[in-house]
Amino acid sequence: MSRINQVKRVLKEFNIDLYEIREVTENNSEQYYVKGLLETIRNIQVVETNVMIYVKTIINGKTYLGNSDFNISKNISKQELKQAISDAVKKASYVHNEAYELTKVDKNKKYFYTPLQEEPMVILQKIAEIFNNETTDNLKFNALECFFKERMVEFVNSNGVHLKKKTFTINVEAIPSYYSKDFKTELYRMFTYDNLDYEKIKKDAKLALLDVDNRGKAVKIENVNKCNVILRSEHIKELLKEFISTFNYNAVYSHSNLKNVGDDVQNNPKQSLNIDLDKRSKADFFDSDGVILNKHPLIKNGKLINYFGPNRFAQYLNVKPSGNLPKIILSKGHKSIETLKKKPYIEIIDLSGIQVEAYSSYVGGEVRLALYYDGKTIKPISGFSFSTNLNETLNTMELSKETDKINNYEGPAFMKLENVDII
Repeated sequence: MSRINQVKRVLKEFNIDLYEIREVTENNSEQYYVKGLLETIRNIQVVETNVMIYVKTIINGKTYLGNSDFNISKNISKQELKQAISDAVKKASYVHNEAYELTKVDKNKKYFYTPLQEEPMVILQKIAEIFNNETTDNLKFNALECFFKERMVEFVNSNGVHLKKKTFTINVEAIPSYYSKDFKTELYRMFTYDNLDYEKIKKDAKLALLDVDNRGKAVKIENVNKCNVILRSEHIKELLKEFISTFNYNAVYSHSNLKNVGDDVQNNPKQSLNIDLDKRSKADFFDSDGVILNKHPLIKNGKLINYFGPNRFAQYLNVKPSGNLPKIILSKGHKSIETLKKKPYIEIIDLSGIQVEAYSSYVGGEVRLALYYDGKTIKPISGFSFSTNLNETLNTMELSKETDKINNYEGPAFMKLENVDII
């Protein structure tokens, strides 16, 4: 008997009529390299089953919904499972959230990613070869860790929903290193791929070595107080992720949203924003609540047209839930990167983390590595910070027509911010 069916049978004995069961099976293939040599290979399987129990209570004529969850191990006994359920029911009865309904679907289904032509270990070996073949005498990958993660998720709830999906991701953690006679410097890079594209992987390997080469040659910037700043796709994604967070159903329900549907999020912008949210891949078709995921328009021509978020808070707002959509799709710009770089600029390569505070309209960060163009030459720089006003940035920013696809982002490869404070 499967673990899910085992749990359902015991829940029935307890007359539990509101529940969700999520079972995640991960098959991970791993390879670890040190200075180009394979050191360790691993194949690991991890199975985790989570049970969420809901309890309705009525207080002064109003219905509330509480919940409590627990994980079960592979060898759990029936008695241990009964005790876990009993404890969860008790805990859930003390939680008094506004009531809502668990998800329902028109049709139960499953979706698995299209099988790849090569086995995971072969794929990881090829990826490692791509990275290590890019090295030179003074530019190397001191460490390289490659992971192929296959994830099977099965979701069941008390409304009869039964969904199943199988997805994969490839993660590469790399330590590109620069060697000179006098010193050595390193960077940390992590790449995540939801599809297998060896050309994209090769491009990332080249760029990682170029970045650490620049890091080794970087100098401190002087006598620059303001400058145009160019962000790459990874930092664009993080900026937008924080910016749109106040349009979540949760924020709207708690009255902490900064804009309402129909409001402009920009004021006379150089370029209007168009943002959609989407699932990570075709196979990733439902979220942790069992909501079926589809492309969800968020901002069109600079105007907020939808909120977004999970099932619970969507019901509080009486709207159809978008579900938890991880991918940001930003429409491309009108200008080439060459055009955006005609005037002096600072192109940020490595940040300690971009800081976005929507409520105080702040964008900034501590820069570890960047390229500075003074109108004549380009040189690598480091050891400074930048800051600017978020609302003004949204109006004056420009996007490149060149695009990029990275983990959970698809859109312009570059964003130019005008007249930014350099500290």
